Amino acid sequence: MEILVLINILYMLFILIALFGFSLINQQKHLNHPSKNLDPSLSLIIPFRNEENRVFKLLKSIDNQTDLSLISKIIFVDDHSTDESNDFIKKWISKKHFNCELKKLQSYFGKKRAIDLAIHSSNTDYLMILDADVSFSPCFFKKLRDIFHDNEDLFIIPVIENTGVFYSKTISFVISILTIGMASIKLPILANGAALIMKKNSYLKTNPFANNFHISSGDDMFLLKCFNENSMRIKSVFDSELIVYTEGSDDFKSTILRSLRWSGKMNSSGFALTKILGALVLICNLLIWPLIIYGFIFSMPEVLLFVGIKFLTDFIALVFACFKFKNFSLLKYSLFTFLLYPLIIKVIIFLSLINYRFKWKDRDVIKS
Repeated sequence: MEILVLINILYMLFILIALFGFSLINQQKHLNHPSKNLDPSLSLIIPFRNEENRVFKLLKSIDNQTDLSLISKIIFVDDHSTDESNDFIKKWISKKHFNCELKKLQSYFGKKRAIDLAIHSSNTDYLMILDADVSFSPCFFKKLRDIFHDNEDLFIIPVIENTGVFYSKTISFVISILTIGMASIKLPILANGAALIMKKNSYLKTNPFANNFHISSGDDMFLLKCFNENSMRIKSVFDSELIVYTEGSDDFKSTILRSLRWSGKMNSSGFALTKILGALVLICNLLIWPLIIYGFIFSMPEVLLFVGIKFLTDFIALVFACFKFKNFSLLKYSLFTFLLYPLIIKVIIFLSLINYRFKWKDRDVIKS
């Protein structure tokens, strides 16, 4: 029982420390701080593969911006698409008056190669990597200009799901809060490659993908790990206008496959703190159903108390996330999500143990 108590305490501490870290982020520091970089330049890098049915959200978000003066160039990189997304983007570019470029990967494959190609083609101080299925508010780039005041090397921005099944959206809300919160206290554990901003020279100096181009995903985690190990300045950013929205999983199977891909990239990146905290979350969730069953069968209220405290901790994190992202609709599903998530983890572990092979965007996922 003492071990259970210790695990519960460590789990609560992790969640509360992350929430405390998030609460330290003062929006006004980003929005009103006199900028040292009076004229920052930013290139948008948008790698894509078979996104004809989703890229319109991103393009519409760019079209709707109130101020695009921050953007010097938009670089699209086609990673061997087999649909009409290339033609769709090319048609969009032809109607624009600002600087856009459409490149194609030739000899290489993969998102990392696409990012690397675009970075070497850019000529700005800062780079922003965006997934092709994201969207954001009309004031996004106007607000974004004000974050470039302390010469940081990497900015971590909140990314949450605004479509898909409720349990996938719930997980994205909480993970985003933990990601931003831990980074704000200089203990980064995660980053979301759907939206990352970095200094070009820092990327060229560290070369974060040099040894992992062959691994299918993990561009965000390898980049975060490399920047952290090289003592680069990593900063988390939060403002209600600086949230990036992405598409979530539509069903249980896609949730499992996406989570399996994420677990693979976190293991491959070798980020020690992420693995330690991930193991803590894993253990706590794996214990939930056995403890619920054990507590009811043997009438052990202290065991059920452990479960109750864990659920309360998760609920506090979700309420905090819903408050920050101004969306409370997920709270009504909270108990079901907290009971379902441990089962999702069990399925992911089983598939990992049997080395389940699956495809992502019609390609085999290579984990190492």
